[in-house]
Amino acid sequence: MGNTLSEVPTILRIKESIQKECTGDPRCPICLQNEESVVHVLWSCPASTDVWAERGSPVHKWNSNGGGFEELWQEMVRKLRQSELERVVAIMHSIWYRRNAWVFESSFSSPKSVIKKALVRLDDYQKALRDGRTEVRKTKQVKQIGEWQKPEDPSVKVNFDAAVNHKEKRMGVGVVIRDSMGDVLVSLSAQIQWVNSQFMAECKALSKALELCKDLGFYNAWFEGDAKGVVDGVNNEEDDSWVG
Repeated sequence: MGNTLSEVPTILRIKESIQKECTGDPRCPICLQNEESVVHVLWSCPASTDVWAERGSPVHKWNSNGGGFEELWQEMVRKLRQSELERVVAIMHSIWYRRNAWVFESSFSSPKSVIKKALVRLDDYQKALRDGRTEVRKTKQVKQIGEWQKPEDPSVKVNFDAAVNHKEKRMGVGVVIRDSMGDVLVSLSAQIQWVNSQFMAECKALSKALELCKDLGFYNAWFEGDAKGVVDGVNNEEDDSWVG
């Protein structure tokens, strides 16, 4: 988890930029008082300070006021042990997940529940690393989808996918961008406007991937998806269908 910890500030800045551009409303969707920023969502929002005050938080006596997230993160790196940093990251992820659940599903978990879910997920992750289940799972996934081929430097590889829940009439898309070494640069998951066709859902996923690359300045990119109809349609310069 050490490499992941060093990338936390960059990943969160990207999420903050995407969120502001998507919503158009700079206010925090929970307290509706302050402008939403990474440090506000994860640290200084009243709803977040309640989480950090719970038992199980490594920083429950820390001051919630201060500078930006980079400054806060550097202070944590200086003062906390590796195990405590991992717990902080797990709790931050749980806080962010709760924020999205409130925005998209009008569901809001208690501070105690946020802490509990975070520590359970972290414990599951650490156990998986110890007994090797993570590598087994990755191997099975590679066998199912085929070996991932890296792009030529300085290109990036953009994988996109979509899922449709016909029963609940909901749809989500996922995008992952990796560099030529296979390291994840950014990932995005979002619920978007409902469509009844899996084909159109995959088209929207590709469109979302294109928009993300444009916003982040990735202009030399390879796109990969598992929907053959979409891939063939994009590669066909003479496509004159109604979704062409």
